[in-house]
Amino acid sequence: MSGDGKPEVIGGSGGYLLRAYDASLAIAQGWPRYTHGWIVASPAIGDVDGDGKLEVAVPTREGNLFAWRTRGATCAADGSWQPSWWTYHHDEHRSGVLDHDSQAPERIRDPARATTPDGSIELTWTAPGGDGPCGRASRYDVRYATDAAVDLRDPRAFNAAAPVSNPPAPAAAGSAERFRFVAPAATSYAIRAIDDHGLIGLPSVASEAPPPQAQHHGSGGCTITRGDVAGRAASWSLAVGSLAVLVARRRVRTLALERRVVVEAGR
Repeated sequence: MSGDGKPEVIGGSGGYLLRAYDASLAIAQGWPRYTHGWIVASPAIGDVDGDGKLEVAVPTREGNLFAWRTRGATCAADGSWQPSWWTYHHDEHRSGVLDHDSQAPERIRDPARATTPDGSIELTWTAPGGDGPCGRASRYDVRYATDAAVDLRDPRAFNAAAPVSNPPAPAAAGSAERFRFVAPAATSYAIRAIDDHGLIGLPSVASEAPPPQAQHHGSGGCTITRGDVAGRAASWSLAVGSLAVLVARRRVRTLALERRVVVEAGR
């Protein structure tokens, strides 16, 4: 939580405080955190906003949910998932077992497709981790549909779709991936990652990768382009000389109240 690479333990009480201690039982830097209410559940730890840093969240009896940013990295130095016990009974499966793996690969955020001159399909994407955003997945599952009405984001539709043979072995998280294949009469393509314990990530549909489009108006240097922000929200960037305005469908509003941070995200 403090970013020093050493483990801390976190717990709350009816005294309105969420406390954190390091292995020497010293209070972790930046703690405790005040909630203005009784803490009635175990805190949960994870990377909520995808910035590579951990957040900690906890509810109170009054119905408030508090979330704080921390200095702790989501992934350890060796690329593994950093938290060793991140929620009630260790993990999402409530196993209570320290080395139980419940972290499926994250959804691939930026798959794109293009048709090559010889008629092949080329998919490109950024490699996900094997445990959420961390580590390395074990294999990829690439499939395609020949019916435009099929939504391959639905895992049931994905499982029923035609598989593509011999996808590449996954590289480390964050690496650029590329795969070329032939899929006659295909209308859509999707990919998901699977880890070494058989945990399956959610499928992502590959979007068409059009060439950049720009419109120029006179000598004022006004350029309008459509892009994608971190693969999460379609956005439009307007640049006029040195002025840049970014408008996104996803809004993130941060409110600071004493040591409390509330993050709201909407479409």
